[in-house]
Amino acid sequence: MRRGPYAAWRWMHHTDEPSEESDRTLKADWYALLGQLAAMLRDFDAADRWIQRARDVAPSHPWIDVCGSAALECEDLYEESLNAARRTLELQPWYC
Repeated sequence: MRRGPYAAWRWMHHTDEPSEESDRTLKADWYALLGQLAAMLRDFDAADRWIQRARDVAPSHPWIDVCGSAALECEDLYEESLNAARRTLELQPWYC
């Protein structure tokens, strides 16, 4: 497997995560992406942990809710997914 969520998951776990000195937004993006990938692989507990870790690092960063929304969609929680997407737009209108 050279592409897809499993390959990305493996790559991210074999690559050093951003250091403690890294920008908070970069670290939050890293954790949120791990959460989204975990959800795509149907590991929803891990997805929740990674998304929460991203929120702990950068609570007002709208990208976390985008990834969280995608994770909820993978879990077939469509109403919750839509609410997360709406929170993103409340944090930053027109965020894409």
